[in-house]
Amino acid sequence: MISRGHPLPGTDQYFSGTVGGPIIRNKTFFFSAYQEERQVSTSQQGLVSFSAAGRAALNQLYPAGTNVRVDRLNQTTAVAFGKEQTR
Repeated sequence: MISRGHPLPGTDQYFSGTVGGPIIRNKTFFFSAYQEERQVSTSQQGLVSFSAAGRAALNQLYPAGTNVRVDRLNQTTAVAFGKEQTR
């Protein structure tokens, strides 16, 4: 059970308000607005990576040093292992 006063995970809360009025009658006015968004979330993040066959095909097309982006991708995803898809 969630304790009183705490929203459920995944809840968005929006608080807003406006105020305005005359400073000098029919001449000068003021107006102000405020908005705040609060998010309570228990999110997860994932990484999509190549399978061993996909990584081998990519390295065959772009050997090390030929494409900076592929080199950076290989460095970033070196410890992530993708799953083979069967159809």
